[in-house]
Amino acid sequence: PVFVPRGFQPAPVRNGMPNMAVPPPQVASNQDPMRQLKQTITALKSDEASFESTIGPLTQSLLNVVDEQQIRKVIEEIFSQSIQISTFRYNGAKLCHYLSSNLTNQYPSGTFRQLLLKRCHEEHNKYSTLTDNCDTRRHMIGFTLFLGELLLNLKDNQGDKLTVLVGALNQLLAAFLQQPTDENLRHIVQVLKLCGVHLDDGSSPVLDQIFDKFKEVTVA
Repeated sequence: PVFVPRGFQPAPVRNGMPNMAVPPPQVASNQDPMRQLKQTITALKSDEASFESTIGPLTQSLLNVVDEQQIRKVIEEIFSQSIQISTFRYNGAKLCHYLSSNLTNQYPSGTFRQLLLKRCHEEHNKYSTLTDNCDTRRHMIGFTLFLGELLLNLKDNQGDKLTVLVGALNQLLAAFLQQPTDENLRHIVQVLKLCGVHLDDGSSPVLDQIFDKFKEVTVA
């Protein structure tokens, strides 16, 4: 005789074999997209490798968003968290790329990708010159590094890098170079390590100016 625990239910049989597959988690159609976004961001902060398991349900939820203001709130949440939290920055840019590719709804002011780039442009316009305020400077550093991550992740319809991000990053680096303190030079090095190979657009003199400045510092 074979022992069978009380309450045991055998797995359903398919093609002569028990079906042991676990059904994927279902996303409630009435779940608040912002709440789900925040849960996803929290998960990615604690476990960067959870991207693949969390992005699908979030995308399905956001596909139902038809209100532009709500999608702007989604962009703002990803945007602000990516600037403030360094451990989320990479996945934040990765999330922007994935959503830009899959959320193609046309809102009155543009698609998700267009609204994201407009938000980047608004933030970039705040930093034509470097400020002495520590909090604002820290925010500017976070924003510059986030743009670097976006440059590595976001592509145009032909799969090429977005030249508008190259120009914006070169302008931000030029602003930091106006005040070549040790902190600012360290930040420039961070950006160059991250995406420097993509910043030479053949027209901006910023990279040459940066290397000249580093030569001066080395000689001094």
